[in-house]
Amino acid sequence: MHLRLRTIQDQIESINQPQIYSYSLKPVSASTQFHAQGEFAGEVTDHSVLLQSRLTSIPGPLLDLKGDIPGTEGRACFEWSENESFIPARRTPHLEAKAESDYIIRTSIDGLREGTRYFYRLVFENGTTGPTRTFRTLSPSVDHISFCMGNCMNYYPFISGQPNGDGPVTATAEDKQLGYPSFPAMQKLNPDFFIGAGDTVYYDFPKDAPAQTLPELRKKWHEQFRFPRLIAFLGSCGSFWQKDDHDFRYDDADLTGSQLPSPTTGMDLFR
Repeated sequence: MHLRLRTIQDQIESINQPQIYSYSLKPVSASTQFHAQGEFAGEVTDHSVLLQSRLTSIPGPLLDLKGDIPGTEGRACFEWSENESFIPARRTPHLEAKAESDYIIRTSIDGLREGTRYFYRLVFENGTTGPTRTFRTLSPSVDHISFCMGNCMNYYPFISGQPNGDGPVTATAEDKQLGYPSFPAMQKLNPDFFIGAGDTVYYDFPKDAPAQTLPELRKKWHEQFRFPRLIAFLGSCGSFWQKDDHDFRYDDADLTGSQLPSPTTGMDLFR
């Protein structure tokens, strides 16, 4: 099997040219329920996938007055099909969004066909559906796959517009609203899947206020995964995720030492 790695530099350069982007998450309310962080398909194999969403009390992408995307209890399920029309379609049982799991709903779907594109969407308990997402199952028999890989998504300097808090401003006002321009660049490549290779969030940034408690750690994921560009990209392909040091505990962290967050908390939260 031959792997062809394609550069996204030319795509990024085109994104940096003056353009107008129009993104609509079209969050759907079931009473006061939204899904401000979209959905994604993880750990895709030739026969299975993990589908995940999070029920929220605000639609996003704007944060609340506390700088967060708060979750909310509720019930929802996933619908999936080989046809974008969802005819025919199958549904999971309703899943409970609970505080102890940060209002995340996740389920494993098995028995899928290899090398097949599937469409899926979130369905609230009242029957209202969210936007259509998609992924393709893997196939051991293909001789070509296309994937993108990324890491080091340091939210704080990105939002400030300055790498590491100093230097020239690199993020535009539009970027700060829509998210990292690399995501629409990667989406144009139509990859089979994406690999998040670690440091997806930075618990130890900003340096004067590192995240240490469970609510603070969760907040880092909430603010990162609210961006429309990221939601659109992760809704267009499967994804695989690894952790590094900053999204485990802090810079160069290992399993030793008493500095918070603890190794157990860092590992449990990543799961």
